[in-house]
Amino acid sequence: MKDTESNRSTETEAVLRPLFEAAASHDDVQFIYTLIRVSGESYNTPDPLLVLQSRLDALDSAANDEALLSQYRALATCGAPLELLANLLRCARGEPYDMFPFLHLYSGELSHRPKPTATEMAEDITLAAGKDGRPELSTLVSSAYDPELLAADTPGGPVRSRADVQAALQACGSFLSALFRLYSAERLKYREWPRFRKLARFYVLELLVDGETGLYGVRVHFPNGESEGLVRRPDSTTCGVAETGPPVRFAMAALTKPPDEWRVGEKLLYQIGLPGRYNELGEWKPISYPGDYEPIRARAEALSPDPDVQGALFYIMCTSHWVVEFALLAPMELPSAQVTLGERFHLYRCPPLQGLAEGTRYERVYDGWWDLESIEPDAIRLAISEIGLHVNMMALAYRVSASWQLKYRIRDISRGCTRPSEDGLPALDSMLGNLSRTEDAFVLHAAIDWYNRGTSARNVFAEFLCYYIAMESVAIALHEGKADFGMGYVPARVPRKQRDQQRDECIARKYEELYTTSPTRFVEEAYSQCVVGLAQRVRGAAEHIFSHNHKHVKALFEERDGYSLSSMRSAIAHGRLSLRRREHEDLVWGRVGEMSRIAREFLMRLALRLGPEAAVPRWPQSTFIGVGGFDPRGFLVASQELLPNKDWRIRPEWFL
Repeated sequence: MKDTESNRSTETEAVLRPLFEAAASHDDVQFIYTLIRVSGESYNTPDPLLVLQSRLDALDSAANDEALLSQYRALATCGAPLELLANLLRCARGEPYDMFPFLHLYSGELSHRPKPTATEMAEDITLAAGKDGRPELSTLVSSAYDPELLAADTPGGPVRSRADVQAALQACGSFLSALFRLYSAERLKYREWPRFRKLARFYVLELLVDGETGLYGVRVHFPNGESEGLVRRPDSTTCGVAETGPPVRFAMAALTKPPDEWRVGEKLLYQIGLPGRYNELGEWKPISYPGDYEPIRARAEALSPDPDVQGALFYIMCTSHWVVEFALLAPMELPSAQVTLGERFHLYRCPPLQGLAEGTRYERVYDGWWDLESIEPDAIRLAISEIGLHVNMMALAYRVSASWQLKYRIRDISRGCTRPSEDGLPALDSMLGNLSRTEDAFVLHAAIDWYNRGTSARNVFAEFLCYYIAMESVAIALHEGKADFGMGYVPARVPRKQRDQQRDECIARKYEELYTTSPTRFVEEAYSQCVVGLAQRVRGAAEHIFSHNHKHVKALFEERDGYSLSSMRSAIAHGRLSLRRREHEDLVWGRVGEMSRIAREFLMRLALRLGPEAAVPRWPQSTFIGVGGFDPRGFLVASQELLPNKDWRIRPEWFL
């Protein structure tokens, strides 16, 4: 007998489980409303499903005929499981939860509209399940809800045997037991689910869970800081103001338009954070934001001067995900499609596009993200540096060149394309002709290469050093007579005795300035500026190219906020300025643009053989943004209507 009941229970669960799975697959919010059975309020009233469960536990198949029939009717006349089934079917069809799923069965005058009977509700579910292609469910419900046994006793009516009542009781009990087990199991799953999720109209759904029941209610938070919800407890149900629907909606009372941001009480949702990331693996979509995002852009820009940090903050504020997403392009194929290095660095190898088979293209596109512990600007800045470190270490280890970039930047989303004018081409041709196949050309080529490396550097310290070295390398060549550029530069030839005296005086001066406060800095600057004399060589070349009192020479060698550009170069090279210190990074950020302009003009004057008295010609040009409709760099934010209609898989041409 027990084996028969066990088999029946297993078969019943096999029919009901796909219904739960289908219901959960369409709209998880509607499925959640189904599981908590959104309804009106009740006090000191036991949950009807719990009452039914206690009756199932107390079934006595050996009772007399009258008690046996009474037990069956007590189970089958409860409407709560039938309402649950009706809404599971609705969810499985993609329809919203309905607080009154059998309202269409009511009939009669408004003053007297009797509630539909259990038989009518069961027959309605049987027909709906049949139309939905679930004949096994129709059979189960028909077996569990016998219309003759549920009909009121009438004189002369059919008499059913004890065996018929026992069979119906067993069918109904088995059906309800399986339904409750699956229902309870689904509610328990939510103990491990994220607590918050975003809804339309900037509403936030909060799941209320505990260890014993799992999901027991919801709370909907509104953008004005208020909230409403439903809490279902064993002996009561409390429900806030809701539109009965379908679909059910919790209503916000607001006299003025609330802000366009997801909020949970006094906190914004992004300050709490959501697990996961915005993009599906392998995708790079513009951010979908349904309201005015300009205040968020302004807030992100106000929190940090770093454009990379600004973009990461904007992403977090719009999506509430505490990650930094980036894309990587490298001729490197990792051993598995998805890897995690350390605890926070994740890479996913994107499948080839356009039907290309694996191995037909050397470069591989990777979708990456870094999990954040904090969304403070300093923490984000450090995380971005860590991403660069991880990428560089991989490139060093495997001897490859890796290109990576953050997916979202508020400004300079795409560099676009420059269009030089026809008027500027003769000057370019002249510049190339002056240097063709000369020693000067090789020196300048190496310097320009340093400069271009600076423009593409992701580390502001590396960028600064590249610009300075571009100048320094030419200055050394000029000093040693390895280049001339037709500029007539002849470094002063100082007699050895005088040179030694100047060196000793320089060391003494540095000693007085630095030794008592920073002996290490004294040694470094005394060596680089007094013994080796790199700074003096750069000064001599700069004064010859720009003139002695030019603003660029002053910027290079006169201190401002404790550093000249020359001393800043030395401090970076010797580690006195470090990315570990926020104020150091801000200092370099504030001067790197200036260093770039000076180095560029220095190189341009040499290439065009222009003395201090001549102006550097302007290069007439225009710029257009060359991104297309499928390029996320062209759309920081896009409407939800645009996103589903595009292919946002990461493409190699999206790397700047």
